[in-house]
Amino acid sequence: MGNWAVVFISRMYFLSEIDGSLKYIGISKNKINDRWRISPGYDHNLSSLGRRFLFHSQCWPHLCNLKSRGIFSGFKVSVISAGKIFQILESSYCDSNEIEKLKENVGETILNIESQFISQFRKSIWNIKN
Repeated sequence: MGNWAVVFISRMYFLSEIDGSLKYIGISKNKINDRWRISPGYDHNLSSLGRRFLFHSQCWPHLCNLKSRGIFSGFKVSVISAGKIFQILESSYCDSNEIEKLKENVGETILNIESQFISQFRKSIWNIKN
């Protein structure tokens, strides 16, 4: 990867609809509250909606679109830490030497896992730009 910032990636997050349909996958070096923050809400005319909403810059347009079409059912944000990712890999993957190699570059490993998720779910998630 060659990007020094990769080392600091420490978690993945997933946005899914209430029915379990995966809609977005992301990674972050920051606290989840920095990535998914509570912000004041505004309508398309920039008039205040008088309350705060869970906000994510890349997901917000999609969420607004669903809401305006009347098909907004609710969403759930799930987070998994790098440590938990490695616990899952260790419990489901037999070669401990390979796991140790993956742990040597945590950031790159998580980037690769995110890339695999995006590739697998590319037809149904919002990560893909049209």
